[in-house]
Amino acid sequence: MQKVEDKDILIQNSGYCPICERQSRFESTHVWLRDFYVCKTCGSCPRQRALAMVLQQLQPNWRKLLVHEGSPCIQYFSTHCKKYSSSYYFPNVPNGSIDTSSGKRCENFEDLTYPDNTFDVFMHQDVLEHVFHPEKVMKEAMRVLNPGGLHIF
Repeated sequence: MQKVEDKDILIQNSGYCPICERQSRFESTHVWLRDFYVCKTCGSCPRQRALAMVLQQLQPNWRKLLVHEGSPCIQYFSTHCKKYSSSYYFPNVPNGSIDTSSGKRCENFEDLTYPDNTFDVFMHQDVLEHVFHPEKVMKEAMRVLNPGGLHIF
């Protein structure tokens, strides 16, 4: 095993990173690969790379579409898509308004404030395990998607 800043590298590989959009090196110093198997170029983790890869495969022209992301954790999509929007859930902030402390839009995915047929792509990571009614989230996602739209989660 190699050492990085006094930590053992448990796994390392070379490959293509869909976030960097180029060949890169992937390493982890932790057994929890879900969050720690990072691209050494951009710092993305597997779930972020998987979302980018699925979006690119299913909707190659996504950069030109109306894309909404719930609880984004990287800036990749916002910097590559002109019609991108995002939201987070803040329990004490009215649904559909802007949180004054963060400047971010608040949306409850069980009761979205967007009109029907608003987005071409609706995506989120690490959201469904935090809601009480995931079936409502699915219905709302389908409601705000344009016909033929894509829901990735």
